[in-house]
Amino acid sequence: MFDMIKTFLSKQWYMRLSLFSLFFLCCFMALFFFCRSQSQPVFFDQWIMDIIYSWQKPFLDIVFNTVTFIGGPLLPFLIVGLAVVLFFVFKRGIATLYFLGANIANAALITFFKYFGDRARPDDGLGLDDAVNNYSFPSGHTAISIMFFGTLFWMTPSLNKNIWVQITIRLICAVLLVLVPLSRIYLYMHYPTDVLGGILLALGVLMGFLFIFRLTYKGEKHA
Repeated sequence: MFDMIKTFLSKQWYMRLSLFSLFFLCCFMALFFFCRSQSQPVFFDQWIMDIIYSWQKPFLDIVFNTVTFIGGPLLPFLIVGLAVVLFFVFKRGIATLYFLGANIANAALITFFKYFGDRARPDDGLGLDDAVNNYSFPSGHTAISIMFFGTLFWMTPSLNKNIWVQITIRLICAVLLVLVPLSRIYLYMHYPTDVLGGILLALGVLMGFLFIFRLTYKGEKHA
């Protein structure tokens, strides 16, 4: 066993990404089948929900509504904006295609599993907006946010060499990576297992994307 671990750790880091991707996707599938059609909290759902609901204050209402807006309606514009910056400012056309392809694949998987998961959202009586009528598992806000902000976190050193700019961008990404998933539970939009499913799916896709990118990307012709 020790020799296997030593061999695994000795491989180039991007080769390990493929194994991490498979691990996260397998965990996601196990959770998907467990939660499928479950309309009630499962596992640690109720415990986590009680803790987060106990935080409710007017200030946090504003914070989490803002955060969930960034991770929802605003995010497609951020994705397109980053793609434009990559393509026109940094002249990275091929890298832009990788980036957009990964985000589109991630969104397609979210839609697919939401439809076949057929899990109802938390009780409408808790304050859900009537416009929210799609299925609950996995959390789309969570998965899309992790895909975007995780990619931006990873790409930041390549986009700017200023260490303080890197720290600032990565800190913002790290904060949003935590707050967006929390906001979906806080605002009664998802069960914690929905959020966990979104995290696992996005990490699986993100790790797979980074592995494929590192394995196949040969740079830009004009670089």
